[in-house]
Amino acid sequence: MINFYTNLDKQSFSLYPDTGSTFTTSSGFEIELTHDYSQVSSSFQVTPVSRPNRLSDLLVFEVSGSSIPIYSGQYTSELYEGNVTRPIWGTTHRTFSSIKSKWSEPLLNDLVKISTDRAYVFGDDQTTYTKYSSNNEDGAYIIYNG
Repeated sequence: MINFYTNLDKQSFSLYPDTGSTFTTSSGFEIELTHDYSQVSSSFQVTPVSRPNRLSDLLVFEVSGSSIPIYSGQYTSELYEGNVTRPIWGTTHRTFSSIKSKWSEPLLNDLVKISTDRAYVFGDDQTTYTKYSSNNEDGAYIIYNG
């Protein structure tokens, strides 16, 4: 099981992939977390810290705490490996609306799932409420019929 902490700036985790990793200099990795209860999923890129060798297939990654979903709970994690490329109009099979980052940033293409594992996120489940207490909270609304 992989543990993620949302309150840490950077953290690392390691895993043995279910299938072999090709891990070349143009490889990039993305992890997708799906919450077991709500089935909400989010994905983010992780940075490899070590590479597999002849003696061990262990992969070590580093991730920013701000990339991790904020809600605590058990998740299913899927690790994908792909080629890092810069998107060019007309040469990528990904649509503009499916990209979750700036178009100018490198993308992972040809993603291959190399591992499925369990994860637990230690996050914040506190609901935030905004309480208005001053007397100057009147609003003006203009409604147009048309």
